[in-house]
Amino acid sequence: MKRNHWTASLMLGSAVLLLAAVAALAQPPRWSVDEQLKRLEQDLKLNAEQSKSIKTILTDQQKEMQTIREQNQGDHEAMREKMQALRKKYDDKILAVLNDAQKVEYKKMLEERAKRRQGGGHGPDNPPPAK
Repeated sequence: MKRNHWTASLMLGSAVLLLAAVAALAQPPRWSVDEQLKRLEQDLKLNAEQSKSIKTILTDQQKEMQTIREQNQGDHEAMREKMQALRKKYDDKILAVLNDAQKVEYKKMLEERAKRRQGGGHGPDNPPPAK
């Protein structure tokens, strides 16, 4: 009887872990396109035309990132390299839409992002930038 209980508990625990792993892989991006755009609109004071262009850029970027995630699920190093190249590609596209003053501010934002990535994300010693 105890053995059956132990086996059932082990199977249940395994199922929970499997579901958690599947849920983690299926998670949407950290920031939606609209959240990213809102932040850029606030920080860079985008005009309507810039907002429209950047929304298209961010949407395309998010689609490509999802494709990379799907194609490289087991190879984290390959995914990391492709994501870095993709971020650079889309950062350059965004920079092309900005005026000179906005470019300066956006480059500062990119530097902050790079520092957060090197620091392992947000935490008590590395909070996200204030909005």
